[in-house]
Amino acid sequence: MTADRPEKPEAVRPSALANVARWRELVTLLIVLAVIVFFHARTLPSQPGDPTPSVFLSGSNLKSMLVGITSEAILVVGMTIVIVGGGFDISVGSVLALSGLVSVQCLKLGVPLPLAVLAGLGCGALCGLVNGLLVARLGMSPLIATLGMMMAARGLVTVHVQRYGATSSTDLPASFLALGQGKVWGTQGFWIILIAVAAVLIGDVLLRNLRWLRQAYYIGGNERAAALSGINVSRVRMVTFIICGVTAALAGVLNSARFGTATYEAGQGVELFVIAECVIGGASLVGGQGTVLGAFLGVVLVNCVKNGLSQLGVPPDWQYVVVGGALIVFVTVDILLARRRRG
Repeated sequence: MTADRPEKPEAVRPSALANVARWRELVTLLIVLAVIVFFHARTLPSQPGDPTPSVFLSGSNLKSMLVGITSEAILVVGMTIVIVGGGFDISVGSVLALSGLVSVQCLKLGVPLPLAVLAGLGCGALCGLVNGLLVARLGMSPLIATLGMMMAARGLVTVHVQRYGATSSTDLPASFLALGQGKVWGTQGFWIILIAVAAVLIGDVLLRNLRWLRQAYYIGGNERAAALSGINVSRVRMVTFIICGVTAALAGVLNSARFGTATYEAGQGVELFVIAECVIGGASLVGGQGTVLGAFLGVVLVNCVKNGLSQLGVPPDWQYVVVGGALIVFVTVDILLARRRRG
């Protein structure tokens, strides 16, 4: 009897959940396409008959956007998994900076590239483990736990940079710089784009199909029912934070390879955009809902809007206003739809 208990959440899980996820992904995709068409039309040459393509859809701008979203694309993988389980992590930007710094310092000390990368990933995993222990074992609020980690990690990076200075690209091996700056088929940053795409695809497949990872949906949907059905809530929640820490570290290592340095400004404020992109892509901050693919579409949507507004000469501060307004609209629609489903 005990061996069959973990299967109960499968029976009580709403059968329409997968359809809801696909519906949200489709809506987000349609909005992305509409935004692309809008900014394409607004950035076309003013002279009729001019064959010059729009600035927004120019090859250089598209390549720039692809490279620019890589960090956020990787970050939403871990953030989505945490949010699905009923938590969130506002320390990802600071963990990104700290992990990138760890890898860079290892390389400066002559550590081989693979081991230096593993050291950075290990730093992220350790930060995620601490967050997970505080939240899952001690019952601390995710806001307080990850806020403390955010401040501690950012403080460590700031103290190190102020004492020893920022690392120059001349101090780093060419193999590391090639990881972030290497050009393949005319695309600079090809490898970090490829890694980001792989991270999104692998994360989406695992969250949808890996049995123990799918338990995060049950925990986020109804933690008490999940515990009564035999799911080890504490362990699953701790694993979600560790995964989030590792993805933040991966983004940090690639960010350092891309810019050839590790500074305390790396990743500042990115956590708010990442959470917003997850919600815009269909995740619910109360847990139990969301997909990595949907969150990635949220990344694409937000960055298309920011880039398009920049092409139109809109100041950066107003870009925050637009993204914040979009977040409020998406959350409001999500709440209204949830009430309709319940009522």
